[in-house]
Amino acid sequence: MGGNRSRITMMDVAKRAGVSQPTVSAVVNGRARELRIAEETEARIRRVMEELDYRPNLAARNFRLKRSKTIGFITDHIASGPFAGRMVLGGQEEAWRDGHLLLLVNTSGDAKKTELGVQALVDRQVDGLLYAKRSWGPVTLPPGLKSVPSILVNCWERGAGGAKGHAFRMDGRPYPGHPAVLPSELKGGWMATNAALEAGHRRLAFIQGGEGDAASEEREVGFRRALAERGVRVNPRWVVRAGPEIDGGHRAARALLDTADRPTALICFNDRVAIGAMVAADELGLSVPKDLSVVGYDDDEELAAFFPPGLTTVALPHFELGKVAVKVLLDAINRGGPVVTRQVEGHLVRRSTLAPAPEITVR
Repeated sequence: MGGNRSRITMMDVAKRAGVSQPTVSAVVNGRARELRIAEETEARIRRVMEELDYRPNLAARNFRLKRSKTIGFITDHIASGPFAGRMVLGGQEEAWRDGHLLLLVNTSGDAKKTELGVQALVDRQVDGLLYAKRSWGPVTLPPGLKSVPSILVNCWERGAGGAKGHAFRMDGRPYPGHPAVLPSELKGGWMATNAALEAGHRRLAFIQGGEGDAASEEREVGFRRALAERGVRVNPRWVVRAGPEIDGGHRAARALLDTADRPTALICFNDRVAIGAMVAADELGLSVPKDLSVVGYDDDEELAAFFPPGLTTVALPHFELGKVAVKVLLDAINRGGPVVTRQVEGHLVRRSTLAPAPEITVR
């Protein structure tokens, strides 16, 4: 089979399909639509290519096009962690659609490995680079990243944001800086809060993350915006800070709930905080969701669906981040234009911790 394959040429395909060699070339190089080749003709050529087991000479084609048909993907811990590994899968799917191969380098957060990884991929003449972080936040650009078309994923250039260092203004416009594809944390906080408002809750609390946590700050902006749109006042006593883990959520929720004048819904910075809040509610004899609704954030695959009764939460769009980042990068590569910054929205995952607001009599 290997010997026969090497003897099959583009001219062989053209003869069998009854078309010219340039027509076959246009199909092979993805220019059929551009050159207005009929769909039935393209289908016939592809069928003949399959029958003859024809494989194009990728090295020669890429040399002519001055492309390697490869995209470099530098990550810190994403490739070794299932929670954010979907980002790689989304990027890979979109790369395959365009005939590109995704080359992955996992650095374990080591700055030297990151620098060497970028240089190695640039030396291999990748068409573009993605630089992704597992945790949302600012990064220092590694040397060499700007030598090819490149985009940041789930992070933004340190020092390029606004007063708090964020990538986007509150109206959704990006600050100047290296192009990036990011989840819309503000919209996610709005989604979580709006779901509780739609269920009739007007006594809502927000459990924040740690001091200076950018994701927590933007999710809180979304919380406040959703309340303002419904004309609901933010009770300052019901916006409290917790650490990012279960014990932090537990302590914060105990303080909020161990009083007659308590909220009926908790919007939590992340799922681990939400789980801690649910434990606190149980200790106080409150039933979730009958007496108290809880909404988390992240859709943590190790917790959200499995901690009884199943946590309603906002899913981070990891798969979509990878997919959109590769698409934006390839659009710029193929068209010769600039790489652009984009935001990607998550979505609400409805489970069993959100119910209509109960009546509370404040004594």
